[in-house]
Amino acid sequence: MERLLQEPSYQREARRMAAEIAAETATDRAVAELEALAEGTPAPRLGP
Repeated sequence: MERLLQEPSYQREARRMAAEIAAETATDRAVAELEALAEGTPAPRLGP
């Protein structure tokens, strides 16, 4: 476990994965907001 926390390549990949997850979350929020607009209802709150 210590090696994983110290290894630069693992840190880079963890950051890359975090960025991809954040991008997917933003896309999900946009889809929900667009669907709500199409239905004429307020968009659901999906987090910060």
